[in-house]
Amino acid sequence: MNISDVASTLLSHLAVRGVSAQDLTGSPGRPAMAAEGPPAVLLVLEGVLARRRAGSAVSMGLAGAGQAVGLEGPEDDAVWLTSGRAARVSMHDVLAIEPGLLAQLRMADLAAKTDALRQEVLRHARLTLVQRLAALLHDVHRSGGQNRVALRQSDLADLLHVRRAGVSNAAAALRAAGAVRLHRGGIEVADVAALATASGLTPP
Repeated sequence: MNISDVASTLLSHLAVRGVSAQDLTGSPGRPAMAAEGPPAVLLVLEGVLARRRAGSAVSMGLAGAGQAVGLEGPEDDAVWLTSGRAARVSMHDVLAIEPGLLAQLRMADLAAKTDALRQEVLRHARLTLVQRLAALLHDVHRSGGQNRVALRQSDLADLLHVRRAGVSNAAAALRAAGAVRLHRGGIEVADVAALATASGLTPP
């Protein structure tokens, strides 16, 4: 069975067993998972998150609607890039579902995570900072359909593992190209095609 939507598949199987999920809303720049409390899995319903290893601000790739965070354990963390909505399910309830299905869900989640991480590594190695920032904003727009990333430039610098001044210069270059508009505490996509071109994802 090919599972393309881990969140919906897991929620439907839990509902059959009478397990309810806790509805959560996420705000840009806020951690997706609580720092304390019992282990849980976050099922993304709307919005976009940047995956990261616990204790690290560096992005490990994006997670959008239909994906899960925490399915592999507490080291799988994330921060919201946009406003979003998620369902929180205890790890105990997740582990109680049929083992074969759980294995398939974990494989689907791992495949999505591995692909996202591969893209991040390739971009870090091959693209300029302007291209990397453009690619991040383009991915957020494509994954969540939102035009604004309400993160401070220092937050974006952490996710891209660069200095804040570098993000500031890259954002200014994207603004000059007509791809984005800069606001206090956020960046808005002004022209998706120009942003894709600036990212190197499409030919100029």
